[in-house]
Amino acid sequence: RNLLQYQLWGEKRVLLVPPSSSRKLLPLANNAMVSPQGHTGAENERFVRYVDGYQALLRPGEAVFMPALIWHYFDYRETSMALTLRFHRNPFIKFLSENLHTDYRIQALTWKLQDERAATPEARRAFEEIQATIARPIEDPQEKGAYLQELADGFYSRVCPDFFQGELAPPYQELLRAVWRQTEIRERSLYAPAQK
Repeated sequence: RNLLQYQLWGEKRVLLVPPSSSRKLLPLANNAMVSPQGHTGAENERFVRYVDGYQALLRPGEAVFMPALIWHYFDYRETSMALTLRFHRNPFIKFLSENLHTDYRIQALTWKLQDERAATPEARRAFEEIQATIARPIEDPQEKGAYLQELADGFYSRVCPDFFQGELAPPYQELLRAVWRQTEIRERSLYAPAQK
């Protein structure tokens, strides 16, 4: 969801990283293995440049807008409180977030669909193919999840060529992602055939 966060009291540093840099964060589901936690001064500035991020110090009376799907990190300088307003999700974001496992490639495709009016024909076709695949009767949820992951892999390179394409993750991370996907499919009962 798009969020607007209004700082009531206290200060915090806000860091936002676009999904185009997700691979640089070594993501696992909606968490990152690379974090700015503990960075100070020049080290922090290097990190922000590396991930093509944005940062600001949020003080009382100030607000930050966070687009849906953007990575965010807060460094609390002191005890603070903020009011967060959450906006509705467009039909693309709603469908994909409710019906698919968590993955940075799916996040990237969803980012391309965030503005319904600006969504490219390629992104819309990818969405329609995912919808059709979810509707298809595949008995084994894990098999369906693996097939959807293959689709997401292909869409990432075709629909998001402007996103970081290199592989920075150690080889075991793809294994971790697969295990996480299998767990999420079981826990959320994703891709299970409809009950008769």
